Amino acid sequence: MKKFIGFACILISAAMFFSCNDTEEKKPQSIETSAEYEENDFEVPQDGLDMDNYLNFKNPDEKTTEAVTENATEAVTTTAIDYENAPEPDYKKATYIDVPFMSQDDYPTGCELVSTSMVLSYYGYDLEPIKIIEDGYLKTVNVEYKDGKPYGGNPNEVFIGDPRNSGGYGCYSGAIVKALKKYFENKSAVAYTLDDKDLSEICENFIANGEPVIIWASIDMEPLEKSEDYNWIIEKTGKEFTWLANEHCMVLVGYDDYYYYIHDPQRGEFTPYKRCDVEKRYDEMGRQAVAVTAW
Repeated sequence: MKKFIGFACILISAAMFFSCNDTEEKKPQSIETSAEYEENDFEVPQDGLDMDNYLNFKNPDEKTTEAVTENATEAVTTTAIDYENAPEPDYKKATYIDVPFMSQDDYPTGCELVSTSMVLSYYGYDLEPIKIIEDGYLKTVNVEYKDGKPYGGNPNEVFIGDPRNSGGYGCYSGAIVKALKKYFENKSAVAYTLDDKDLSEICENFIANGEPVIIWASIDMEPLEKSEDYNWIIEKTGKEFTWLANEHCMVLVGYDDYYYYIHDPQRGEFTPYKRCDVEKRYDEMGRQAVAVTAW
C-alpha cells in the first residue's frame, strides 16, 4: 500500500500526539517533483459573495505549478504555544463545524474521494466517493511500465491507481477541484483551491464562517516518506514525478489555541492533532487545500 509504507511504525503515532518537539525547529524535507497542471480555470462567482470575507483566489488565467513544489515552504514551528501544558482536546469547546463524517474503510487509498464526499454532504449534495470516479468527474490512471520505465499521470489532473486497492496512490488538490467543477455544472456551488494559504488564515476565513476545508497532510501527522519506488514519468510532459508515501487527505472542521480538529477518514471524526504537527505536514505537502462555496 503506497500510502501506508512503514505502516507498522505509524502505530506509534498515538504517543506522538503528546509530543510536538516545540523546542527544536524542523524543516521539511526537500521535495523534488515536476508535475504541473496545465490550467486553473476555476472562477469564484462574484454575485452573492461578500468577497471582503474571503481570501485572494488564484488567477484563473495563470498557469500554476503543482502544489508540492521543489522548494517546499519552510514548516511553521509554533514555539509560542506551551503544548506540554495543553488542556485535553475538546472540539465542543472549540470553533467547529458539524460536518457529516465518512470512513474510508472501503477505500484504502481513497481518502481524497472520501473527504470530498464529506464536504459535499455538508452542503446537501449526495455523491458517494466511488461515484466521483464512476460518474466521470475524475479519471484514474495506473502506473505502468514501458520499456522498463514507469509511466503514470499527473496527480493534479487524475487519480493515480484504484482507491479501492491498497496499491493505489491518490490525487492532489488540482484534480479534486477539476472534478468538483464538473460536478457543480448547473448547480449553485463552486470549488476552488486555497493552495499556499496558512492554516490559521484558512481557519479565520473559512472554518470560523462555517465552511469546512479539504487539506493534504500525512497519516497520523507522521513524517512524509520519499522513495525511488514511488517515482514515475508523467506521460503528458515526460517529466519525472515522486509520490510521497504517507500522504493523506482529510477535512479541517475545527480549531482552538492548541489543536486542529479534523474529520480524518482513517481515524474518525473530530480527531485532534496538535497545531504544530498539522502545520508541518501541511507545509511538507505543499500547502494544498480545497474549499467549496454554495449559495
